[in-house]
Amino acid sequence: MVKNVIILFFLLCRALLLAQSANQTISASFQEMTTIQILSEMEAVCGASLFYKQDDFSNLKRTFVWKSTPIQEALNQILEGTDLIALPYKNKTWILIKKSFVDRSQLASYFNDLQQSIEDSKQTQENWVQIGDFSQKVLNQEQILKGLVVDKLTKEPITGANIVFEGGSGTVSEVDGTYEIKLKPGRYQMKVAYIGYTDHLVLLDFQSSGHYGVALETGAVNLVKSPYCSCQRCGC
Repeated sequence: MVKNVIILFFLLCRALLLAQSANQTISASFQEMTTIQILSEMEAVCGASLFYKQDDFSNLKRTFVWKSTPIQEALNQILEGTDLIALPYKNKTWILIKKSFVDRSQLASYFNDLQQSIEDSKQTQENWVQIGDFSQKVLNQEQILKGLVVDKLTKEPITGANIVFEGGSGTVSEVDGTYEIKLKPGRYQMKVAYIGYTDHLVLLDFQSSGHYGVALETGAVNLVKSPYCSCQRCGC
């Protein structure tokens, strides 16, 4: 009895979510990409959150073209022929799970277990700063990120600021405060630091070549030396 009530409640909630998600559409073209790549790009294009296990998908390359297609319909096309189903959760969030889960009494607890991680992920995504244009994005091909580092108060350029990206890439600002670095499209944690200033931390969703300027605020002195800096001004 309890199991039937849980399943009925879930189905009613799902019906409401399906009606709501019908107005959420996607217009995009994906050529010769793996399912994982397509799902990742869908998140970037329409601001959706998709939760799934990568092991559930093969590396087979596929092509999809959508024009004002409901996201739910697009996901159904991707999952056609598999034992997976796309369940709308809330706030443009879908969970891709095996169809057999729908018939299990553990489904409610499964959603409860995921709720916290979903909310944490949504909060993180809201802090991403997008650089470049998705339509110009080329996977695995380096693009150029340029910018200017200045003092927030005086607007004077800062020479020798350390600009480091998660994964090890980095550079320093030139005499005129400008910097330039080549990066592959992806998401990066960027840190800009200079002695006497508060570190600037930002999450970049790097789509294609673009510009990101930084205004540093004076703050606590940081005596940690960066391997990217060799100028005399910052004492490295």
